[in-house]
Amino acid sequence: MNWEEDKLTIVKQYFDCIDANNRELFSRLDNDISKSKSIYQLVKFIDDRLSAVWFLTMNDKLWDADIIDRSVLEALIKLNFIVYAPTDEEKQKRLKEFWNDLWEINSLKHSEHSKKHLNHFPDKLSQLAHLSVILTDTEEEELKNKWNRKDRKALEQKWSFSEMLFSLIKDYKGQTFEMMIGLAHEYRMCSHIAHGDETGINIIAERKSRPVEQRQIVNRGHFIKLLSNCLAYASWTSIVAMDFIQADKTFFFNNHSRIEQIKDIEKYYHEEVFNDPDYDKYK
Repeated sequence: MNWEEDKLTIVKQYFDCIDANNRELFSRLDNDISKSKSIYQLVKFIDDRLSAVWFLTMNDKLWDADIIDRSVLEALIKLNFIVYAPTDEEKQKRLKEFWNDLWEINSLKHSEHSKKHLNHFPDKLSQLAHLSVILTDTEEEELKNKWNRKDRKALEQKWSFSEMLFSLIKDYKGQTFEMMIGLAHEYRMCSHIAHGDETGINIIAERKSRPVEQRQIVNRGHFIKLLSNCLAYASWTSIVAMDFIQADKTFFFNNHSRIEQIKDIEKYYHEEVFNDPDYDKYK
């Protein structure tokens, strides 16, 4: 096997699948904006972040791509949480919570933080940066009356990644979906990198400490995993969006299956990684 040649084949196949997916997705959403408008910007956010993951991966910034990958996964879980609410009433409630209620709660937080900042840094530049988000006394009182601390915490907890994931695992389209447990692991590993904690620092340090050949083997697997995530998340986003606007999903399933054309090439590089005795510890 020749990695430089195989890499070109892998990249081209993933690019073609993702490009076809996105062109079809946004063509449909744009043509049915009356149905798609309440999730459009969330879908666009996911798509834009996936573009960033792709760009970083292509430039060998694999750990940085993992950080953005985490953002994609969190937004995608939110999209699922909205679309696959157990009832239409709950779906509308979650849309309101996401776009309005959480915004009001965050407005309170931002205002409080900005006031504290200006108490310590009252310079003109800080005022320009923070005055626009500080609520008036009337606005603040109204929101605090509407959202006491207990209700704020309850809503924020409902929309935490772990709570949304647990809810979806229990009831995903009316059935349990244990495969989502794997997403919790993916999210945790990316979070270690994003937060720069002891585990995240050591994961990167361990990779750098390997002999060149071993490091290249793991980097190749890491590279393919990120491209695979880009396609998987793009396809998943499209399928969920189609369920929301009640449109046919066949195209997206068929398009995603085209990646099978390079499964043998991918299998070789994946097996290289799995043969690594330290894989389970440092994956």
